[in-house]
Amino acid sequence: ASRGYRGWANVEVIPVEMDVEMDAPLYFKQALDQADEEWSVHKKVIDTSQKGLRRSIPDNMPYFFIEWSRGGMAHIIEDAEQFPHDFGSDIVAGMIGVDPVRVKKQGGAKGAEQARVAELKGLLRE
Repeated sequence: ASRGYRGWANVEVIPVEMDVEMDAPLYFKQALDQADEEWSVHKKVIDTSQKGLRRSIPDNMPYFFIEWSRGGMAHIIEDAEQFPHDFGSDIVAGMIGVDPVRVKKQGGAKGAEQARVAELKGLLRE
């Protein structure tokens, strides 16, 4: 997602089990530490749990943001042309042990996942 950058944002919601979610900070911190340029100007990982996203990222900067029930983190994208557009879904695929293509092609939620999706939609409407 990006505030003020080219006027677009991409939002993906991928429901995962709570035990998988507990490992999210470790997976994403490691991936973000390795992402983008080696000599980047900005911090690799920005903890957004204290100040929130809007007060953690400078205006007009492209960024990647991940959030879960206990917090979140952001990464300012130094080179938008080089940063993979499927970065987040690839990391989640690794967390749940499936091929990244499978995560992208799953389509709609099934069974118990539908209830979680409905719950999330309700939270987003509030």
